[in-house]
Amino acid sequence: MNLILYLLAFVLAFAFKNKRKYDYILIIILCIICYLSPNIADMGPYSLNYYAVGQGDYSLFLGRGWLALCIVGNKLGLSYILFKTIIFAMGLLLIRTTIRKISIKKINPLLFYLIFPALLDCIQIRFFIAASIVVFAIPWLFKPNLKRIIFYILAVSVASLIHNSCLFYFIFCFIPLLKKFKTHVITILIFICVFAFIILKDYVVLMFYYILPETQYARINNYLTGDHTSYYGIIVYAFLFIIHLFAINRIKLLYANDLSTNGKMMKYEVIKTVEIINVFLCISIAFVFLNSDFMRLQRGMLILNYILFADALYYHKNRNINIFKIKIKLKFLIYFIMIIYTSLFIIAWNLEAITGILIG
Repeated sequence: MNLILYLLAFVLAFAFKNKRKYDYILIIILCIICYLSPNIADMGPYSLNYYAVGQGDYSLFLGRGWLALCIVGNKLGLSYILFKTIIFAMGLLLIRTTIRKISIKKINPLLFYLIFPALLDCIQIRFFIAASIVVFAIPWLFKPNLKRIIFYILAVSVASLIHNSCLFYFIFCFIPLLKKFKTHVITILIFICVFAFIILKDYVVLMFYYILPETQYARINNYLTGDHTSYYGIIVYAFLFIIHLFAINRIKLLYANDLSTNGKMMKYEVIKTVEIINVFLCISIAFVFLNSDFMRLQRGMLILNYILFADALYYHKNRNINIFKIKIKLKFLIYFIMIIYTSLFIIAWNLEAITGILIG
């Protein structure tokens, strides 16, 4: 049933001319898939925790934000699968809000999202809703002032109460300052900061010990001193995200050549912001040496890249770009990213989880 619904979502993408209507149809389909998937990865532990909270056990190893959501769900008498589906719908609507703010109406970025990581977000629901809050707040960084930066900080604070890994996204507050520098300078600065963090991680862990509650400290300590992933996996993962960064840089250069209207200047600012976010995310892959769970940091922001890819396919799909002095059409680069990048992720890292949703 879920496989049929998933394929139907792709078919309807081409049947609906109105992107706004397709947004809601896709969200409904994904929520139905979520509701019809009670036996997927993470379901057991999370449902046990949810019902334990309903019995008054608030001492579980959960973020305070997620604990609060579980309390509300239990007070409303929701089963865990219904609670999870509602949370999933809320996250999708937050993402859609950001898409509507910065995307055109012709090509829907949610179609890329449907390919990846929609099904994985259905599994890792706690991180998904936290990352969705951050995505919702990202537009405040496009033309920032003190008020908008404070709003962004508050949003990330809420997200980090749901999932501690979202503490990383506080670093995006520095994007307005970094916009003054060229991309290669930004990359060097971030690279130095990230590796300084890794070298000094023991002192960072000690700092968190003194400023955070015990349960939150335990989670962060696990992230920074937990399991390690393979060097091969990190290299492949980094390569795939560097392709994303390269494509966004090429798209930025296309807009930089024509800033004749306020709309194009605003779009250029959006692209520049997303490019710096991707620099942060590429270099943050170094954290994967500490714990493989840091891979989710990049996945949470993929929708921002998809928005730029969708717009570029509409406005510039037949434009040529230079890759090592070889001219290729922009649309081929984006198709390459979506086919190769997505296939590797699904097959190499998430095959069992995704097939568990689609075919049970």
